[in-house]
Amino acid sequence: MWLLKYGQKPVPANKVPDIVSSSLVSDVNQNPLSIYAMQHRSYLGSNLTIEQTLSPGSNYDQYIASYLSEGLRIYGLLTVPVVQNRRAVGR
Repeated sequence: MWLLKYGQKPVPANKVPDIVSSSLVSDVNQNPLSIYAMQHRSYLGSNLTIEQTLSPGSNYDQYIASYLSEGLRIYGLLTVPVVQNRRAVGR
């Protein structure tokens, strides 16, 4: 983890002086939007919902899909390849 710069060189967290690193790391870890805080939260998942089927391509199918995240519905394009031969590669 890189915390701050001395001049133009990034300094790893374990090389920053203790006075700076302890207060800076503490502040960063307590911020609810920090990577550290977000990594240590639990996130509830939801089922994927197919909202709309789109026209297929030459070797794929496409859908508009959605799921719930923290009370919001998130939409995205789901592209699924069409498999002609279902045997595993190398068999």
